[in-house]
Amino acid sequence: MIDKIKFKKFDTAQEIITYLDTNNLIASISMSQNIWEAGQKGTEFAILQESMFDGYRVLPIWDMENMSSQIDKAWFAWYATQKEHLPIDMFDLRTRKQYNLPYGFVELSNISTLFRIDNKLMKLFDSIPRSPLHEFLEEYHRGNLSNIKGQLQIDPTEWPVSLAIGMSDPTRVGFFTVSKIFSLIKQQDKGFATYFDEDETIKSNLLKPKLRQSKGIITTFGRAIEKLAKGGYARPWNHSVQCSFEDILLFNGEDGFRFEMWDASEIPYAYHWESYAEESGTLGRSCMRSQEDQYKVMFYKHLGNNIKILVLLNKDDLLIGRALVWQNCYNRKRKQKFKVMDRVYTTNNRYEVLFHRYAVDNDIIRKKLNSYTNNTLIQPNGKGGIGACFIKVPKEMQETLQMQAENQINRHDPVHEIQDAHRVYLPWLDTFKFYDHIAGAFTTHKTLGGRFKCQSTTGTMYTEHRYDQEKSQELRSIMRSKEEINA
Repeated sequence: MIDKIKFKKFDTAQEIITYLDTNNLIASISMSQNIWEAGQKGTEFAILQESMFDGYRVLPIWDMENMSSQIDKAWFAWYATQKEHLPIDMFDLRTRKQYNLPYGFVELSNISTLFRIDNKLMKLFDSIPRSPLHEFLEEYHRGNLSNIKGQLQIDPTEWPVSLAIGMSDPTRVGFFTVSKIFSLIKQQDKGFATYFDEDETIKSNLLKPKLRQSKGIITTFGRAIEKLAKGGYARPWNHSVQCSFEDILLFNGEDGFRFEMWDASEIPYAYHWESYAEESGTLGRSCMRSQEDQYKVMFYKHLGNNIKILVLLNKDDLLIGRALVWQNCYNRKRKQKFKVMDRVYTTNNRYEVLFHRYAVDNDIIRKKLNSYTNNTLIQPNGKGGIGACFIKVPKEMQETLQMQAENQINRHDPVHEIQDAHRVYLPWLDTFKFYDHIAGAFTTHKTLGGRFKCQSTTGTMYTEHRYDQEKSQELRSIMRSKEEINA
């Protein structure tokens, strides 16, 4: 049971504007016009909340027959995004009487209580680098409409609520709208069918698989967003970000694709073009894909347990994507070692989001940008960078690389004789591309140390200018401290 009440008679809409302004309440001119017109018609209003200090929080009574407000959608749009209480003396208290509250009235009148994005869906989105679209969806999920009000569609009755991965199709999203819920309540009220257990809230009813399967709306993520957010400049994210969200859902239900983590001994095979499903995308253009490059790629076998490779295979066991996963990485701040996913190579760039999702699920640090020029590493969920990293070279390789480095420094007068059988040939390195011969480590940034850069298709390293030997000494000291911690 709840009370219903009438507004006092105001002679003009301007009187209401003045009244609300005097009480330091926010109300638009159009909204004040709506209130005045409702009072002229004698429209009654249901009281949702009464406070001795705040006043009344009200909403026009819904016409359950037509499933609409007795005013118009502008009122609902205002009410759904505002939290003001109207003063007590704005109402005619003599008209109060008992009112039978329809099922779901309070929840549907405060629509933000129904906003929800399923955890599984949010986890999928976490595998995509952070963007304004993430922030928009998080505000929506929390019901913080005031923070995204300017980005929302005008008609709140069509906003998606209880958003989740589609039950019948995991590549799409399922949801309800307020207008859809009203329609179901109307049918139930007339005895046509029972959709809601009235002992439970609408919010909990909307989570039930049977109701979602039979009466939920299912569509693409893009169309769901069109119902919720305005287009054009009102959206603080670009179209490519939205496409990334759609892509990750598209492959959520992909049949026959699977990930495998291979040891270092299998990396040469993963690099060879004959293992590819097709020679397309960044994978098909990789500079280390040919038979002639195999002797350089053997470098990874020498790293042993320090490196693995993550491969995405199709149903024919052919590669459609690969990414090196460095196993024993450190930086200045972290005490414990961690894993880093290197640049992702795929036959189609939309597969990249699958690797990002794998990184999230397996707590693997990854690159912010999928390129060989940008070395910024970020948390698996895309929140925050982690700084420059390094990985120690195995002792047996370190000795040979040390000699090769010294020969490179004195390339006109080499100081060591190295037989070809013992020489370490280097592939093109995308991320751990600097080699520090004093510390015996590969680094992501020269600021951490590294006189040599390993980005050549010739199998050799070359000298970087502006080398700072003190950084090498500092790096060696950091490496020793990490060894002591992890001993």
